[in-house]
Amino acid sequence: MSWRGSDYNSRSSPRSGGMSTSQNPYGKLPVEEPEEEDFIQKQIKLSRQQMDEQDADLGALADSVTRLGMHALEIGNEIETQNKMLNELDEDMDDAVSGLDLVTSKTKELIKKSGGTKWFLVIVFLTLLLLVLTVLVIYT
Repeated sequence: MSWRGSDYNSRSSPRSGGMSTSQNPYGKLPVEEPEEEDFIQKQIKLSRQQMDEQDADLGALADSVTRLGMHALEIGNEIETQNKMLNELDEDMDDAVSGLDLVTSKTKELIKKSGGTKWFLVIVFLTLLLLVLTVLVIYT
């Protein structure tokens, strides 16, 4: 059996849905059924809608990522500023501790020179008594 000539055109094609290609005005090209075209068009339309939705979702995601990046930069700047402030506070604390150590050592020397803890407490007590009496005299 030969597929050439009129024999080919008189046979039905599986792609033409059982229609004879002799009914096809273009000769050997298969004729597609309208239902298949509608299905394909619907699928194409559905695919385009899904792509449009995905594009919109990607746009929203890109905006969110951009905002997140901005917040990250702001947080980084704030951290740098606070680190500087903490370093300055640490330096101030070191200075205060050094000053307190100096005062403590001077107080210890004063206690030793004054005759010990006993006499130092007597001096502190008398100084406080003098301050209280001075306040009472001023306000009476």
